[in-house]
Amino acid sequence: MDFISQLLQRGIAAARAGQTAEARRLLTRVTELDENNVPAWLWLSGVVQTMRDRRLCLENVLTLDPTNAAAQAGLKWLNAQAAEVGEHCPGCGAVLPRSGKTCPACGLLLVIACPACGEYTDVSAQTCPVCNEPLGDFRTGAAYYLALAQAYLDHSRIFVAAEITPFVEAAAGDNADYLAAVAALYEALRNSTRAAAIYEQLIAKHPMDATAYLRLGALYQHEGLLDEARTIYQQALEKAAEHPDVLFALAQVYLAQDGASQMASRYLQRVAKLAPEHAPAHLALARLYHAQGKTPLATAHGERAVALTQPETQLGQAARQEIKRIQPTQSYSLQQGWGEVTRRIIGFFLPLGLSAWTNAQLSALKISFPAWWALLFGAVGAYLWTSAAELPQNPGMVALCGKEGLTQQGSKWAVGLVGAGLWLAAFAFILAKG
Repeated sequence: MDFISQLLQRGIAAARAGQTAEARRLLTRVTELDENNVPAWLWLSGVVQTMRDRRLCLENVLTLDPTNAAAQAGLKWLNAQAAEVGEHCPGCGAVLPRSGKTCPACGLLLVIACPACGEYTDVSAQTCPVCNEPLGDFRTGAAYYLALAQAYLDHSRIFVAAEITPFVEAAAGDNADYLAAVAALYEALRNSTRAAAIYEQLIAKHPMDATAYLRLGALYQHEGLLDEARTIYQQALEKAAEHPDVLFALAQVYLAQDGASQMASRYLQRVAKLAPEHAPAHLALARLYHAQGKTPLATAHGERAVALTQPETQLGQAARQEIKRIQPTQSYSLQQGWGEVTRRIIGFFLPLGLSAWTNAQLSALKISFPAWWALLFGAVGAYLWTSAAELPQNPGMVALCGKEGLTQQGSKWAVGLVGAGLWLAAFAFILAKG
């Protein structure tokens, strides 16, 4: 005898012994494991607590076995009782038909399952009659159905969550928050088609809200539809202006299609400019620049990502790993500090100094005043040249240009040309005076 058959026999035995709560628990478990088990539904109809639950069980029996005499007799008795008592919808007060799970007048779901124990009860019950689990107040509409659906998901009752989610959608109306929650429910239920439809509905009703674009784009990305995701993000930029999260998502699409994409770099730079505290963008730029061999820029953005994240977070750990990968031995502060700047400048300055010293007959005291000025201009030129070519984030450039230093390609060229010009002019002047 298999496990389900054993549960069924135990449930029947408990029902015969008058242990209705135990029978209800066992038989409900059987129907959860095997929804087509006719004996379980039939016996369960005799131990449930409400007339509506009994009707639901008997209707399930007849759906599976239309000729079942016991179920037919049970429904006949229930219908006679309903005619005498007169059942009404707790929501709108309409007279209810003898069968059905929803009110035909207002669409209210009449019977719900407890998320915790699975016991069915009237929708008007605010707590489960078996386990006292709070069920909420159906009069709150969308909030009630949403809380129930989420509770079903939390208790892994996927089938029941899927049944109630359309009720959340119907009660949501045009409310953007509820519609977004409905779409998220459909995503959790792996119903990407319906989730996408809700997000598209949200976008149509709220075209300036970037959140729906982001969720729909992320859904497309998850499904591997990168072209569709890119189109959605571009639409978001047109409608919702330059939203940093949309720009970042668009960059991620380009990175997924081309790991060294210039378009990805462009969008990530815009994110870093619009939202300097956007740590994921700095980390993505660090990886991108490292792949392109631009070590100073990669290190600068990696260091920025480290500064913006906590080491115990996943993002913080990734940023710290990236820094180790880019600069495994020497810290960025040492590589871009004044000590390194001075060392690089000396290499440029040495030919100038030697030439001036030679012209002064190997005596520093005999170096002329114009030659000293030439040496000063040469040093400035060497600094600018070095900053543009090799140390764009040195302390001087950071003080002049901001946290990112000399990062724009056009600015680097301009500063480098000015620096080279000053150095060459100084060298030419010293040589000419020789």
